[in-house]
Formats: sequence, structure tokens, C-alpha cells
Amino acid sequence: MSKMDPLVSIVIPTKNRRDLLRETIDSVVSQTYVNWEAIVVDDGSDDHTGEMIQSIAATDQRVRFVRRERRPTGASTCRNTGLSSAKGEFVVFLDSDDLLAPTCLERRVQVMEQNPKIDFAVFLARMFHKIPGDGPYFWNNFTTEDDLDRFLRRDVPWPTCGPLWRKTSLAHIGLWEERALCAQDWEFHIRAIAAGLNYLKIPEVDSYCRSVRPGSIGSSWAKRRHVCNRVRLFKNIIAVLRSKGLLTKRRRRILAGEYYGHAFGFAHGRRLALKIWNIGWRARIVGNFEFIIILPGEFAAGTVRQMNRFVSNRLFPERQIAKTHAIAMLPVPNPPKSHIIRTTGTNDRD
Repeated sequence: MSKMDPLVSIVIPTKNRRDLLRETIDSVVSQTYVNWEAIVVDDGSDDHTGEMIQSIAATDQRVRFVRRERRPTGASTCRNTGLSSAKGEFVVFLDSDDLLAPTCLERRVQVMEQNPKIDFAVFLARMFHKIPGDGPYFWNNFTTEDDLDRFLRRDVPWPTCGPLWRKTSLAHIGLWEERALCAQDWEFHIRAIAAGLNYLKIPEVDSYCRSVRPGSIGSSWAKRRHVCNRVRLFKNIIAVLRSKGLLTKRRRRILAGEYYGHAFGFAHGRRLALKIWNIGWRARIVGNFEFIIILPGEFAAGTVRQMNRFVSNRLFPERQIAKTHAIAMLPVPNPPKSHIIRTTGTNDRD
């Protein structure tokens, strides 16, 4: 690589993942592309993470250690902190237990330089348990369905580490949502697409997501506070979609189905269920007919409630579409490397 190669900033939030983080850093150091900086932002670890990163930084000045100095806690604040000090032309957000393939940055920069008008390029990721290659499963697959629709119904097409972003384009999205307890990447990528960013989907595997994620929020998905957190995120997303003229009939129905699932799918009691269902109605996502016809069956029991499931499936058919990331444990072949999908956002910019 020449000295003129653009700098890539890799932002890595972390908390108490010292051993896994070392593997992540090693995958960055092993890149065939050498002009990068890794900004590790610590969220208050007590496992000597700082000492380890500072030891690495002493021998490789491309690695920097930053402590989160403000509230709130969480990965989003750490990502925003890292981004604020990033010097690169391009940015990768990498979780502290995921890995990059050795040619990841080289290939991603090549795609971005060959396509100077795109804002980001997205690559596939593969799941692994202990070492890359120990499982034949994708994190998710690219499909022909509209990506925004897939995100809205939580069939998330790519993980946090999937895109390489042009740093100047990130300003059109805004910062990561720091108050979110979960689903931050879901909400962030929805805003990216809604902002009209232009991007390419490259069906090549160049990163690896750990299937067992110590300290992850996956096990907390159904907890009351996380359910309420996602309902609050719906409000932000609906406002963005309306402001961009992107709230189609299908997307309203998808979101109404999400309100339905969050109200009645987690067994948090009638009071919270009614509150969430009412929020969806007041947001003009759940229609009057939907609001009224669902309530009696959901608060009934036995056969009546089973019949209500049939009614809800007719009202919100998108809930029945398979989420490909939920069934991605089925083995799939490698996609053709020559097939590139170009997706153009809604807003044109120079």
C-alpha cells in the first residue's frame, strides 16, 4: 500500500471483554491494509482492559485507548466518543468480540475508491463460535426485498461491522442514539437509509460475528425495560420516516405489527400492553379498526385469544414473513463474488 492510501478509523467500544478484545485487535493488526487507526473506547471496564490496550499501543501507535468520560454509559456513547476523535476518511464500527478477515479493509477501501459517489459499502459476515470458519452460517443474507422494509420488521440485513462508512456521510445520519438500551444498530441503519445515503451491497464475507456474545443484550431482549426502550425508538423512527416521506402503507402496517408484538408478545401485563397499544394508536400507526378489534381478544383467553391470532395475522401479514437472520442457522453456500447490488437512497447529493 502506498502512503497516499486513505486512513481508516476503526471504532471499538468495549467493556470487560479483555480476552476477546485481544482477538479483535489482533484481527485488525493482521490487516493487509496498513493505513488504519483503531480507537478502543472503554465503557468502564474493571478487568484491566486499559492496561492491555496501552501495552499494545506502546508497540503499535495505530492503536489508541480512550475512556468514556461522560454519561450515559453504553456502546452508543462509546461509538460517538470514538467517532469524535477519528481522523480517517473512512470509518468501521467494530464490536469488541467480532473479527475482521485479513483482507477486509483492503477490499472495502478498494470498493469505496472505485465508487466515489457512494456513502457506504456493506459486506457479509459469517457466524463463528471460537475461531472463524468453525461454522458454515451467515450472520444474515442479502435479499431482493427493500432493505428499509427488512430493517423495520427486524430482519436486520447486516451487522454493525458490515459497512465501511465515508466519514463525511455520517454527518447526514446523526449520532448513535445514546439513550437506547438495545437495538442501537437497528435504529442507526434505518436512519442511514432514510437519510438517502447511497450504498453498495457486496456479497462477500469479510468479517466474523461471534455466535456466543458474553455480556450481550440478546438475553435481555424480552425484559420490560428493553421492550419499553424499543417502543421509544419506534417514535424516533416514525418521525424520520414521516419527515422523509417514506412512511408507506406497508411500512405503517409493519410498524403496527411491531407495536402489536411489543404490546402483547412479552407477557408484561395488561397495563403495559394497553399503554404500548395506545402509543401506537396515538402515533397514527395503529388504525382505529385495528386498535378496537385487537383488544377484546388479547385480554380474553382460550379459543377467543387463538382466534385473535388469526385476526392479527390478517391485519399485519408482514409479521408472517420469515426473518432470514432468524433462520440463518441453515447452511448456505458462498454468494457469487462478482454480484454487486447497488441501492440508491431517496435524496441525491453531490
